Amino acid sequence: MEKFVLGVKRCYPEALLQWEDFAKHKAFILLERYRDRILSFNDDIQGTGATSLSALMTAMRIKGQKFKDQRYVILGMGQAGTGIASNIRAALREEGVADGDIHKHIFAIDMPGLLTEETPNLEAPQKPFAQPRGATAVWKLQSPGKVGLLDVIKNAKATVVIGVTAKPGLFDAEVLQALSANTDRPVVFALSNPTSKSECTLEPRSKARAARCCSRPAALCAG
Repeated sequence: MEKFVLGVKRCYPEALLQWEDFAKHKAFILLERYRDRILSFNDDIQGTGATSLSALMTAMRIKGQKFKDQRYVILGMGQAGTGIASNIRAALREEGVADGDIHKHIFAIDMPGLLTEETPNLEAPQKPFAQPRGATAVWKLQSPGKVGLLDVIKNAKATVVIGVTAKPGLFDAEVLQALSANTDRPVVFALSNPTSKSECTLEPRSKARAARCCSRPAALCAG
């Protein structure tokens, strides 16, 4: 990799090097290693993060609110999820939210459930978004010992959910109803692709499912 980067710099000194589809544990390392040595761009980390932030800015205009008025739940803390979380954190900082209070706005969920300081094997890019010890001590949980999506939405009073899990149907009627109970204009980003892997779609797959869906539509549903 080092020889390749040196070769690109030598032959194409003004080139943009896009880091595409590297495994999660390599992607962040490569981006940090080379971003100050050669013009670099990671589609998942930076591209998805930036476009999601742009869409959220539009959502805030629709809601007539600010970023700091929201509680964000991000499902899937790989490259895309961490990139989105990092951009939301930057927006919160711009609005004056202190670093010590970021965890009150961003709730990150991955395979083990809600990420906390006690979550084993946290990767370095995930650590800034892990909830501090005791943050969920008084929460009412469906299954003691694991904090899941519904637990976070209900206890954190989430207003925005963002999915990058590739798990179809994850945002079901129960999830959307719980989200709608917290805000008049919930924001739903179902970002996994293709559509067959999307967390939800704009159109219910059946009339029975449509009847169960929440009555108040989300502000946005991006796929």
